Amino acid sequence: MMLSDPALAEQLEAWLLSGHQRLERLVAPAFAEGRKKLPRQPSRVERVDVRMLPVIGLPREVCTVQAWLDGSNDGLPGLAPETRLSLFFRYLACPLRYEPGSESTIHKAVPSSRGRHPLRFFLVDTFDGEPRVHRYVPELHALQLVQAGACPPPGIERMAIVCVGRAWRYAEEYGEFAHVPCVLEAGHAYAQAQHLACLLGMEDDAPMNREVGRTFCKSPYEVPLYALSMRCHPGMTALPVESMKVEECYPFPGMTERFPRLDLFQRSFDGGCSPVRSGPVEAACMSHVRADVGRRDAFDIMRRRTSGNDRGLATSVFADAPAGSFASIVSMWRAVRSHRPLNAAERDLGVSLVWLGREPDMPIGIHDIDGPDTVERAWRGDIQDALSKMLPYANMKYNLSALNCILIIHADMRGALDSLGHAAFREIHLAAGAAAQDFSMAATAHGLFARPVKMMREARLESEVSLRGQAVYLLLCGLSRSSNPTMALF
Repeated sequence: MMLSDPALAEQLEAWLLSGHQRLERLVAPAFAEGRKKLPRQPSRVERVDVRMLPVIGLPREVCTVQAWLDGSNDGLPGLAPETRLSLFFRYLACPLRYEPGSESTIHKAVPSSRGRHPLRFFLVDTFDGEPRVHRYVPELHALQLVQAGACPPPGIERMAIVCVGRAWRYAEEYGEFAHVPCVLEAGHAYAQAQHLACLLGMEDDAPMNREVGRTFCKSPYEVPLYALSMRCHPGMTALPVESMKVEECYPFPGMTERFPRLDLFQRSFDGGCSPVRSGPVEAACMSHVRADVGRRDAFDIMRRRTSGNDRGLATSVFADAPAGSFASIVSMWRAVRSHRPLNAAERDLGVSLVWLGREPDMPIGIHDIDGPDTVERAWRGDIQDALSKMLPYANMKYNLSALNCILIIHADMRGALDSLGHAAFREIHLAAGAAAQDFSMAATAHGLFARPVKMMREARLESEVSLRGQAVYLLLCGLSRSSNPTMALF
């Protein structure tokens, strides 16, 4: 790694600041003790014409988990193109559930810290010889035309979904740390979009560069994150046009002066082109997945995904896991992961599972699960004590000992800089989010919540647990202690 390259040296600095030194050195109101002064982002309401995606009569089932993961899913033949597109966006970025007692009341299939929803998705198509760009409006489940007739972004031959991260949406709470949860969330959506394309018969493996989204970045601290080629005629002429009111938010004034390291993170996450994807891993064996899990519907799992339906979001009940749960969860995660192309950094991740599930004949332990076989890792002293040491605050309400398992995603940043160069920082975080989304599906299928966290003291964890790199992301999984009211929005 050539640290004489200033851009690579900056990425290593950003890695240290966003991990081991985050709580002490970054200006982030969410990490501060006591009363927090949060300047609100300005907004205005505009009336725009949008094409409404269908919402009536959408199928609520697509196929069983078994059919999806063993390759026998037929992709809902005969479904109209506009219905496929509606289902795709519905399960990618549209509100699916309302939980009035939860800290974040609106929930999607992809988790969003504090419900900020910083990702913006664009549908780019060149059908009928007229290039068009539509922005997806999740509040209305509609498409707003933002560009027509101009030259399409280079590299798009038919249709693509482009993801732009708006880190400024997180700046109120997370300050200089704002880019990190934004890009992790984009990783969740990266995996989700590919799974949906597979389930709906829309997948296309044509490589695309994230730079096609550069023209859609309109405000400071926005980053084009990725573009995915899709195989489906959008059928725009079948969508009714309506005039609707849309609220548009804007970055609050003085953001750069208040959070000066935002520029460092912007440069670090915006480096390099999109490296070539490495393709899916070898298909995983489904023999250990429990029969009741295999019979569940894939769409049902996506609707039920939750970070924990409780005011504290991670209040778990101390309960035993059924026999075979560890093997079933790990097998399903591997199978889900093998059903999509991986980004360039995913093979460089380490994925370890701390098993606390009190399962018969399955003791507490830490296992590497990213290979074909599980490998038990070492830890020092009492594992419950080791986990408690990583809590960032003495009064934090997370009861880690009552969880069933904790996923630890870790990486060697120096090695990633050697192999991926200027794209390393971004691609590592996208890969971590994608791996977490895959595991969230496996956890949900087994009745567990899956709470992503990037707020622990990772250095303390690494001093107690044997890992192959530095912790990037954690996923806390357990059974919710309480169940607040829940209203399905779809």
